[in-house]
Amino acid sequence: MATATLTPFTVDAAGDPEPVTVPVACKTIEVREQGDPTTDYFVRAPSKTDGQHRRFAGSATIFRAIGRMFQPGEIVGYLETVAGSVTFSGITDAEAGEA
Repeated sequence: MATATLTPFTVDAAGDPEPVTVPVACKTIEVREQGDPTTDYFVRAPSKTDGQHRRFAGSATIFRAIGRMFQPGEIVGYLETVAGSVTFSGITDAEAGEA
C-alpha cells in the first residue's frame, strides 16, 4: 500500500478552523501535531459548522471514507486549537488504481 504525506500546516485558535485537504485519492488520512508545543484541539467534520469534538494534545485524528475514496482536493474536516498555534502533518493510505 502506497502512502502520501500532507504538507505541514499551521492550526490556531484565531478565526475560522483550518481545513484538512486530501492530497491524493485515499480511504483514510491521519493528522497529528508535529512535535512541541502541543495543545488540545477541536475537530469538526465534515463541515466547519458541524459540532466540535475535543482531542487531547498529542493525539492523532483519523478521517475515513466509508464505501468510497476521498478525492484529491477534498476537504474532510476542520481543525482548531483550544489555545495557541501548532503545526500539524498527516499521512494517507493512498492506493493507486483503487476506486
